[in-house]
Amino acid sequence: MPEPLRDVFVLSRFQRMTNRDIALHLGVSIKTVEARMSKALEHCLTKLRD
Repeated sequence: MPEPLRDVFVLSRFQRMTNRDIALHLGVSIKTVEARMSKALEHCLTKLRD
């Protein structure tokens, strides 16, 4: 998984940060966090299907 996607995924799932907190932490918009999370979940789903 590309690092920007992994960062958002880990902060959300393992550090229990909100999208707002992740956005502030990474210096990106909430929309960017949402987009990256969506892509990260798609990536996980693809790997699980393989």
